[in-house]
Amino acid sequence: MRIFGEVAFPEVVTTGVRQRGWRVVQNYGGVLLQSAGMTVILSVISFPLAIALGLLQSLSALGNLMVGPFVAMVDKVRDKIAEHQKKS
Repeated sequence: MRIFGEVAFPEVVTTGVRQRGWRVVQNYGGVLLQSAGMTVILSVISFPLAIALGLLQSLSALGNLMVGPFVAMVDKVRDKIAEHQKKS
């Protein structure tokens, strides 16, 4: 219900025939292509970033450099996961 000032107006809800099959692709094809493109862009950006961070972490563990921040990061992630599991 929408409220304008002091007067409440009921929302108008219309129903139609549910689209199926290729009609959905025809109507929403542009949005589907944009979504697929965004997925590819995010994958292309995140994968090299993950490789770089993993490589930095493994090299720092070998040389005992910057081990503290990475251990703290892992502990923080584990705490968040445990906190989330307690809520569920």
